[in-house]
Parts: sequence; structure tokens; C-alpha cells
Amino acid sequence: MAILPLTLGIILFPLFALIGEKINLVSSSPLHVGGRENIPLTGGWVIFILFSVSAYFIKIPPAIFWGAVIIFFTGVWDDFRELTPLKKFLLQSISALVVIFSGIHTTIGYMPFFLNYGITFLWILGITNSINLLDIMDGLAAGISLFSLAGMAAVAYFNHNFYVYHSSILLLFVLLSFLIFNFPPARIFLGNSGSGLIGFLLAVLVIPLSFAPPSHELALLTPLLLLGLPIYDTFFLIYERGKRGKSFHEKSEDHFALLLLKKGWKKKKVLLLMYSLSTLLSICGIGLTRLSNRYASFVIIFLIVVLILVGKKVSK
Repeated sequence: MAILPLTLGIILFPLFALIGEKINLVSSSPLHVGGRENIPLTGGWVIFILFSVSAYFIKIPPAIFWGAVIIFFTGVWDDFRELTPLKKFLLQSISALVVIFSGIHTTIGYMPFFLNYGITFLWILGITNSINLLDIMDGLAAGISLFSLAGMAAVAYFNHNFYVYHSSILLLFVLLSFLIFNFPPARIFLGNSGSGLIGFLLAVLVIPLSFAPPSHELALLTPLLLLGLPIYDTFFLIYERGKRGKSFHEKSEDHFALLLLKKGWKKKKVLLLMYSLSTLLSICGIGLTRLSNRYASFVIIFLIVVLILVGKKVSK
């Protein structure tokens, strides 16, 4: 199963890079260090095509499919003509509500249904936008998402959730084929259509997983670790922009990865660090589902210390 999306991706990504050039859907003048212009923004188109074809075979719930359709075309519209934050929020909200009212939402037992709905809504919008915000450098958003998918696939396998397992593996190999052409120097970008779509799928696929058996309540934090680096980068960005008196929506070079580039790091060295952090977070996320609360608390404290120390080092 995994070989087919990998093979199709290797064929289709170069083809859609040419299509992006032909229709002039390319990156504009770089707004930040390390940015590049005139790179096709059609990587997300291939991911959407392969996802749509596979949706039938792995029985993806219709609500997830139609939610993904809304997110994808919102991103395409945004790539052609930049949308206002309000328009994007409204369209993303529709997508999240389609999923929630289909019955796909968190089921934290001690919370009333409306709080579970609210948590799910914020989760879907938050992760969708965190991956979009992370897509600021060759190989970054897709590579980080790949490690998150690997962690999700492992948790799904251990918990016998084979729908999520097969979906995660399929997307993992699609992104692997994309990285062949997106690793520095990138020949194709995700575009807002691709980064939004990946973020949405990561957010909704993690919801049906079972994390916390009795006496393992801290395993409820597993999704936060599996998708920990996009979440961390988003809060790091908010902190840095706030420290400089900038609006959250104002574009700037305050991303974790961009600050490393400004310090003189090469792109591949930055990617190595980001991939390593993502791997660590995913491994710890898997571990939380197997550990007692006592040992899980040590893991969480360890990760908090590591991320604070790394953040302080980069922020200087």
C-alpha cells in the first residue's frame, strides 16, 4: 500500500511543479531570511489528489473528506489571492464544524459535550494554522509532519486503530515523496493549500485515537506531544512577536527556524535540529500511552525543561 503513494508522488510532484510555473502560481519576493521566489506552490495539489483517491480505499469518513476539501480550496484561493484572516477563519470554522457535528470530537469523560466540542474546534483550527505558520523554509513543515505521522501511526497500531494507522502511513509516504523535491534546495512548495490540508488531516486523524487507559490519565497529553513542535513553534512565535510589540498576524522573522538562520546556521543544520526535536517529542508521545502517570510526569517535566532551554538559547 505504501509503495503506490510514494511512486505516484515521485511522478506527480515534478509534473505539478511545471503546471505551477505555467499558470504562474509561484512564490513571490521573499519576506524573510532564507525565503526563495518563483518556486511553484502546487505541492498541496498533489497531496490533495492522492488523499482524495485513497479516501475511498481506506474508508476515510465523509466528514473528514469534505472538511479537507474546504480547507484545500481555501488554501488555493489564498495562494492566488491572499485572504483576510477573517475569511480564512470563517472557512476553516465551517470545515471544523462539519467534522465535529459528524460525531468526530474529543470524548474526555468528565467534560460536558459542549466543552468537548469547543476543545475539538480550537484543536482543529490551531493545528491547521500551526502547520501553515511552520511552512517558512524548505523541508520544514512537511518533514516535521512526517515525524508526527510516524508517531500517530505507532500509537494507532498499538491501540488497534487501523483506520488511523493506514491513513497515517499513506500520508507519511506521500510526504516522503514530496520531501524528495522539497528538501533544500526545494523545487516545489506546499503552498497554503498543502500546509493547511496537512495541518487539518493531522488534527482530525489524532482525535479518534485511544490514549488514556485507566491509571494512565497523563496519556491524554499524547496529541500535544505528537504534534508538539508545530504547537511549540506557534507559541514561540507569539512570544517573540509579543516581546517586540508586533501583532500575531504581522509577518516577521521571529519563527524558531528563521532565528537560527539569522544566527548563521545552514538550512540543513536547522532541519536536523527541528527533525531531532520532532522525533524526541513523537517518541515521548508514544511513551505516554505505555507509561504510568508517575513515569509519564517525569517525561513531561524533562520535555518542558528541554524546550525552555532550547527556546532561551535561540531567543537570545
